[in-house]
Amino acid sequence: MSTGELVTATTLVLSEHVEKTAATITLRTVHAQHQNVVDEAIRETLKIRKTPQPQVDESLTPQDFFYREISRLEEIVNGFQLISERATGGSWAPREVVAAVHSMNAVILTVLKEVTRVRALKKEEFCPPKALMQRFEYLPWTSLPGPQGIRTLLMRQFHLSLTKVVPLVEDAGKKEEFYQQCTELADFVLDGYKCQLDTVWNNERQKSILKMYEKDRSDLTMALIAAKCYEEAASIAEKYLEFNALVKICELTNDTEKLEHYMDFFADQNFSNFVFDWHVREGKQARLLSQNYSGQRNKQLGNYLKGHSELSWMHEIETNRFSDAVNTLKNLAYNETENIATKKVNQQINQAFLTCKLYLTFFFVSLSQTLLSIAKLSMLASDEPSEATEHGIRTIEYDLNLISAQEQ
Repeated sequence: MSTGELVTATTLVLSEHVEKTAATITLRTVHAQHQNVVDEAIRETLKIRKTPQPQVDESLTPQDFFYREISRLEEIVNGFQLISERATGGSWAPREVVAAVHSMNAVILTVLKEVTRVRALKKEEFCPPKALMQRFEYLPWTSLPGPQGIRTLLMRQFHLSLTKVVPLVEDAGKKEEFYQQCTELADFVLDGYKCQLDTVWNNERQKSILKMYEKDRSDLTMALIAAKCYEEAASIAEKYLEFNALVKICELTNDTEKLEHYMDFFADQNFSNFVFDWHVREGKQARLLSQNYSGQRNKQLGNYLKGHSELSWMHEIETNRFSDAVNTLKNLAYNETENIATKKVNQQINQAFLTCKLYLTFFFVSLSQTLLSIAKLSMLASDEPSEATEHGIRTIEYDLNLISAQEQ
């Protein structure tokens, strides 16, 4: 069957109807418990649908009109969203806002949990034949994208609850409940992405969906971190492999033990290299080099730093590999010297630019001298035979004299 532009298996469409039936029963069950907000959301939904009101039989209620079309049940989430935005942006009292949004979140999550339970229960029954699975993409109706799709609405509800409602909550227990609700909303959004990605076989489409998934995954976890919900953010990041958030949490909480645990736990995903790279990207090279890694972890850092020679010589000195440090420093110094040669200027360039070039040349010369001087010290500290040490020092001194002459 074709659902819009998406071609999906008939069995999956039938499964969707089963899920919506279960969702409707659940909504009707909790309706009485949250009557005010559900009734208001139903009225909002009917307004969006532009459902005509009958004139003959006035005994019909808005609930009757809404529940007769269970195939469009998901539209009530939009109704909840509109009420939430109206509550936080209007003249409602803070306590009313907190109570209303908490109630709406509870309804949404209760319905979604039942859908998840039924989906898992019926998975084998409605799964397409294996021979046809690669022909169809599965996009759960609880994860539809677009302005009015549930995925988008859940994201909005998440951010609204976290940034606009939680600051209004005075009770610590209630605040924790909101944090839990936000975590569950984030979980539903990302789980829907994963269900979809597992059935996408077109490479270009998979890249497109994966890009959106990674963006929303980062958005959700970083929002929890910004609210200092570190445990909640970590639970989502661990489940959906949002490594950036895991490193950020460990950095903010100064929990090196937890970071080490993640390095071991996610070793198959090369988490250690991600940690090293994160420190370099964030300009925290000093913190990276100051970590007292040992054994296999220290070896991993050494391998990573092979691609970052501007840092590796410090690690080589720290680990008493002075001969390696000498080679690294000499290579760096020679590269800096070569940079001078590549920065020749045409004689017709104006004097101002020529002056800038001279300052730049002096900078590179001075840097080369510094690197070679450290290389000389490393050579003296190395365990190389005396003859090799003397020869190495003479070579470095020759280079230093040459650079000094160039500087003059």
